[in-house]
Amino acid sequence: MKRCKVNILSKVLKSTGLGDKDKLYTQCAECLNRRHVSTIRKSHHRTIGKWTVITFAVVGVSGMVIWKEVFPIDARLPQNISKVLESNSTHYLYLETKINNWNGEITQEDKSTKHWKEQKFSWFPWLRTRSDDPWTLLRLAQSNNHTVRLLGVQALASKHHWKNHQYRQIAQACDMRTLVGLARSAQVDQRYFLPPPTLLHEEKSEEDQFREILTNLPQTGVNRCIQHFTSTALQQGHATENKEGFWYFDGTGLEFVNSLSEVPVEKVEKISLDALAIHSTVTSHCPDIVQLGGLQLLQKIQGKRKNNVTRRLIARIIGNLAVDYNLHSDIIKSGWVSILADWVNSPDLSLALHSSRALINLDVDYEGKLLEDGVYLMHPRFRNTEPIYADVVFVHGLLGGPFVTWRQGKSELEKGQHHEKPAEPVAYTYCWPKDWLAADCRHLRIFSVEYETNLSDWTARCPWESDVRSLRTRSTVMLKKLKKAGIGKRPIIWVGHSMGGLLIKKIIEESLFEEGAQDIRNNTRGFIFYSVPHRGSQLAAMSKHAAFLLYPSPEVLELSSDSPSLRSLHAQFVDFVTERSIPCLSFGELRKTALGMTIKTLIVPPESSDPGVGEYHPIYTNHLNICKPLSRTSPIYQMTLSFIHRCVPETVVDNLLKASVNEGTFGTEFFFWHKSS
Repeated sequence: MKRCKVNILSKVLKSTGLGDKDKLYTQCAECLNRRHVSTIRKSHHRTIGKWTVITFAVVGVSGMVIWKEVFPIDARLPQNISKVLESNSTHYLYLETKINNWNGEITQEDKSTKHWKEQKFSWFPWLRTRSDDPWTLLRLAQSNNHTVRLLGVQALASKHHWKNHQYRQIAQACDMRTLVGLARSAQVDQRYFLPPPTLLHEEKSEEDQFREILTNLPQTGVNRCIQHFTSTALQQGHATENKEGFWYFDGTGLEFVNSLSEVPVEKVEKISLDALAIHSTVTSHCPDIVQLGGLQLLQKIQGKRKNNVTRRLIARIIGNLAVDYNLHSDIIKSGWVSILADWVNSPDLSLALHSSRALINLDVDYEGKLLEDGVYLMHPRFRNTEPIYADVVFVHGLLGGPFVTWRQGKSELEKGQHHEKPAEPVAYTYCWPKDWLAADCRHLRIFSVEYETNLSDWTARCPWESDVRSLRTRSTVMLKKLKKAGIGKRPIIWVGHSMGGLLIKKIIEESLFEEGAQDIRNNTRGFIFYSVPHRGSQLAAMSKHAAFLLYPSPEVLELSSDSPSLRSLHAQFVDFVTERSIPCLSFGELRKTALGMTIKTLIVPPESSDPGVGEYHPIYTNHLNICKPLSRTSPIYQMTLSFIHRCVPETVVDNLLKASVNEGTFGTEFFFWHKSS
């Protein structure tokens, strides 16, 4: 651009003082207009440049997000999905996701990238758990950091407002560890769990498959009870071999026989499941059961039989198989986690606790404790963030069980046979330790154990090896099971009814000689006894008078009032609690129990139920109802609750001083982290 002559002339005149610049500018409108336009153009160019930079930045970031998130998902989708999209029915698109294997390592991924991701998600994980993005939470749940993993699973389990496809996408991308963690979470959305895989068509009947499995399982080197159950199952199903026979269930027999075949088929299945359950208690037999197709057969049976009796047996078998860590992958891939996640919320107490035990054994990422056959965790049944201060172990008595002994005493109130009256009507509970005690003492682990007992050998399911049912053998077996469940790492309170109290005392005695069981003895903090025959029972005396008719069982014979073993056991128990100043709370019955139409007796009289140490309270009720309070305001329950509160440290400081904290558990880590943050 040429310089304006007027502008040059004005500078000359101004330097000599002979002219005014403003007057000269008025004579050059063209120059003024040119200066104004130039200023506007410069400002406009700067604005365009700024927005250009912002636009490129947004486009670049969006491109990176699409490249990082959308393209990988699209690449994992099936190629031919046009028919799926055109149809109106519901379909699931299974992604070929790179998931974590059982050891927690990400497969087919560069180590440097994996390390960067782990560092990324370890920054402020509690803030990331507040995200509503499913994939963010899934990455947290699949982290290599244990605490971050547990936080991620907890965050996933808390989501109940997502759309169906979001749950299904996460379900398809879940690794086995995350899937089990979700199933172990309270009130988790069931849409996380895909239906079990479709079973292949099998030409053999279920009876034939049971026979094939039982026949191929080891029969040598096992106890006689396993042989007895196996032979019984094979004999009951022997008729299925004869295709033309009168009793062939699936054959071409008479029409009226075929019409009635449903009952015997279910009976054969029940006996076969009993035999398979006994085999599953032997660890070395479990891999054979899986290899012979046991998981698929059980899944087929549970699909056909919707009754809870069959489901309980199946859940028990799965729980026993899950004790073997090497079988976890087979169990999970067979779709059993989805089934157990449904059963664990069943109103049927037995089915719920059996399913919960199976999931606990599969959930090695949480505590890694094993619940063997006959050990049930009543609280907490799900993953829990509350710190645990102590363990309470309930042991039932003769003819009892974890699902019948600890019920509420409502039925006796209706018959007018109970001395107590509830203050107000409440919902009936089939297990007051699970429903009442767990609510009143949140920082406890509540266990219940199960063992088979009989009044007479006539009613015993296995007539062999009566020595297995002695107090000594039972206590040794139960002690080993409790050790595997983690009992002994915290303070312990024992609760026993009738013969269960004798078993508790024998466990304490055996813990002195059992290797690695001294923690159970040393961490015992209290005993609660409900009508425990410390000095024998009248039931044994009555059985002796009719020994040839009743054929009393070994457990009944051990309750004899003149038994030297009972006297020795009680003397050692008194020395134990006296030396260590361990408190005891005992209840005794004052009302006779009906043993038939005409016979009534005090099964455990006060002179036997009073141990001579600690508190003793005689209650006007019978032997069966002494452990069944009518309500939470019942004196029996209130005294029990008060005693447990006195025995359990109630503060974190007391807990650290008195209890052996199980290091590395989620509850303890999360509690202190949450308080400090």
